[in-house]
Amino acid sequence: MFKQNEITNVYLRLEELNVKINKNNEKLDLIVNILKEKVAKDCEKMGEHIDFIENVYDAVKNPLSYICNTINESTKLPEIKANIDDDIDIEIDNSNNNNNSNKNKNK
Repeated sequence: MFKQNEITNVYLRLEELNVKINKNNEKLDLIVNILKEKVAKDCEKMGEHIDFIENVYDAVKNPLSYICNTINESTKLPEIKANIDDDIDIEIDNSNNNNNSNKNKNK
């Protein structure tokens, strides 16, 4: 009798596992359908959009570069070239440093 109960318990457990496996298979089928139908279509649309943007960019790249270069050339500031000899000493205005050091001494 003990073996009969044990076999019955195993059989019931297997039935329960089969039900869970079938539910998981149904869920997987739903996921696969969503991936095939919705995601694939959306990816295809996105690919078409990317192709469109690349074509527009290729069409306007050269004219836009020409316009930008023309504007940059016309707004460029002239370069100022200074003739500085290496022998000239440049004095640094230390008045701010002196005032700060005097303030620190007074504290």
